[in-house]
Amino acid sequence: MHDDEDFDLEELIISTHSVKGIPEQDKKIDEFESDMSKGDIDIENLEEELGSVPTDEIPDEIDFSKEIALNNLEEENQEIDISPSTYEPPKQSGDISEFGKLILEEIARRNLPPTPENYKIYFHQLLQTQSEAFQDAIFDILDKESNSKEEERKEEIENTLQETIKLNKQLLALTAKIYENISIMRNIAHQRDEELNDKSVHDVVRLLKFDLNKLESVLGKQQDSMKNLYSRTASAVNSIYENTIYDDEFEVYNRKYFIDALNDEIEKMGYFQHHSSIALIIPHRRLTSKYLTPKVANIILKTIARILKESFRRTDTVAYYGNSIFGVLITHSTLEESEDKIIKFNHRLKESALYVGDKKVDIRVKVGISELLPTRKVQESIAKALEALQKANKSETSLYKIVR
Repeated sequence: MHDDEDFDLEELIISTHSVKGIPEQDKKIDEFESDMSKGDIDIENLEEELGSVPTDEIPDEIDFSKEIALNNLEEENQEIDISPSTYEPPKQSGDISEFGKLILEEIARRNLPPTPENYKIYFHQLLQTQSEAFQDAIFDILDKESNSKEEERKEEIENTLQETIKLNKQLLALTAKIYENISIMRNIAHQRDEELNDKSVHDVVRLLKFDLNKLESVLGKQQDSMKNLYSRTASAVNSIYENTIYDDEFEVYNRKYFIDALNDEIEKMGYFQHHSSIALIIPHRRLTSKYLTPKVANIILKTIARILKESFRRTDTVAYYGNSIFGVLITHSTLEESEDKIIKFNHRLKESALYVGDKKVDIRVKVGISELLPTRKVQESIAKALEALQKANKSETSLYKIVR
């Protein structure tokens, strides 16, 4: 692949996990990729085109007469020229009380109500504009106040749920195979029964038939119970999976939670009339599994995830969107303010050292940014961010692009 080659839209499929191999999903993906490549997306019907958030489900019923294989629980667009931000951060604060006044002044300047949630949002946002010493002092206080044990307990529960899902998948696969083997055994027994017609073994056959009939009756009931339990367990596992909020691979939120957070933010924006943005981040194409080993590519993704969490506020939402793409909901931020935050994230990314053997790997990313609007659906804003990401990927000089 040459540097000026178009972005491979395979990497932009909207899915947390691959759904290739499912005819209906394959068709939707192919149609979406075709429209994206032509720049011909029907926004009005985009929700139907993309479909609801996919979840890989275990089927409620299984054709046990065949070999069983479980599914894996898996106006015109305007490009904005990149220019230095005109946003001026508030003055530096020397003490916590003065800093508290700055927060309230900023909330008032934006015509927002001084609610605890808004105070929390602008507390973290304005804290990033203060000196490093002041930030360290604040974080020290926050660490003492935070209920870290509770957060650790939640994370432990989430990890346990993920492990339970994996174990139940294995159990269901084994159950399905046992069911299949029992069916094969019954068929073999009947076949051998028909072959034993010699009079000399007539009595043995008669006793064998009696035992087989008893065994068949018992196995038949057990198979019915096994099938019922399988369906109920599969439904329970899918329910647990659908309610998890973290991606255990990259230790950030998962795609479903990210979509829910975007929908919630749009509702808040409609009420409070503030600005928020969405950013999609992907490694430079030279840093993907197409050019590197899967292990190294995965380490790069984990590094990006870690630095994203360190770079953005606690009130922002960092998630793994799927197909090597990370998403960030940047709340209470205009497009210009979001630009600043992406630039700071990229600066921190460049400062991080990643070595593969004796060789240092410079991590580069591409970013697509779009604004959230209460007047349009989440899928439309995501499509705009994906379009911006595609534009950024075509440029070797631009870190990011913005599409309204």
